[in-house]
Amino acid sequence: MKRTKRKDQKKVHVLEYEKQLTQLLGFNRQRKLSFFLGAGISTSCGLPDWKQLLDLLEKTLIDRGSIIKDDVADCARKCLGEEFNSIVADCLYGSEEVVINESILAIAHSGVNSIVCFNFDDLLEEAFSTELIKHDVVLNGEKFNLNNNHVTIFHPHGYLERLGTSSEFKESKIILSKSDYEQLYKDHYCLTNLIQLSILMTKTVLFVGMSMKDPNTIRLLKKAREVGVFNWHYALVRGFGKHAKDIEQETARLSDMGVIPVWYREHSDIPRIIREISLNTPLSFATKVKAVNKVLIEAIKELSGVINFSAGIGHPMDEARAYSMLKALNKHGINMEVKEVYESAHSNNWADLHAKDLAQLAGLVNDGGKVRVKLSVEYEWGNNLVKKLIDKHK
Repeated sequence: MKRTKRKDQKKVHVLEYEKQLTQLLGFNRQRKLSFFLGAGISTSCGLPDWKQLLDLLEKTLIDRGSIIKDDVADCARKCLGEEFNSIVADCLYGSEEVVINESILAIAHSGVNSIVCFNFDDLLEEAFSTELIKHDVVLNGEKFNLNNNHVTIFHPHGYLERLGTSSEFKESKIILSKSDYEQLYKDHYCLTNLIQLSILMTKTVLFVGMSMKDPNTIRLLKKAREVGVFNWHYALVRGFGKHAKDIEQETARLSDMGVIPVWYREHSDIPRIIREISLNTPLSFATKVKAVNKVLIEAIKELSGVINFSAGIGHPMDEARAYSMLKALNKHGINMEVKEVYESAHSNNWADLHAKDLAQLAGLVNDGGKVRVKLSVEYEWGNNLVKKLIDKHK
């Protein structure tokens, strides 16, 4: 007997989104577009997703002899105390295969000024720094200006810098456990929710890397509609190979929230989609490298003017200055090839041994290795120097 396929088993192979991209580009030109970024953006760069992060945290607790009775994150917060954020950061950035991918670079060059990032990591900020694009980072409890002329990135769930200090980690508040999320869901009018709600009511949002199943996001979308604001938002959703019935059901579910799905084939399509709705044309790779290299070379030249040449970075004060400069360069996404650091120091008349010492220190900072310096009083010197040079070469 001849078998026939049911209609709901038919797969969709051609996804049309050109009209939607034209609309999104129009919103961007009017400065009415905002990005809401989820875990998919960070996991595509090699970072763990929420479940993997909790698994790593659980392993850390077990290795320390802790007994886990309930929620892993709640248990970790109690057991680790002030170390909690620091340990979470170690779990988050533990992979050696973390990269800034094309999607993040496309977002950096999109021209979109207001971005809500639900991830803890600072990969987005690293991309903006590397591309020499001015931006502010706003955390929960801080003021968020929707009318800034430059990029503002809001982290409603908290923020852990890859090279953050122990004191910075202690001050951070991250939302990771079930009780954290429950509290956020209950407090309708906390600043975190009000900022998201204000964006949903005044902008058109493109959701990227999100499953669109987070209860708090769904509630805020529906709340905006309840008060009479009928902005339509958009979400990038992978649809290649899905059955027509599944696509139809997901489209209906999102439409109920006021969200239009932008169906794409493969995750590799995301950078191209974002570039098509962007206002900015990125600099050529050669131009970017040239600008970044200038910052590194001039920073080493400035360092060369304040250290004692006979000792290189052997003196505690000179070592502190060099370390603060290298750490600031790394924080702002300036690539420090060991060979280039060595050659630049050599060209500034450093003795071969001392040039190697500086290059070795740069390598440690690059790799995120622990560096012990005798003094830490010169931190601001390096930070201020690098900021000045970045501004100069924007």
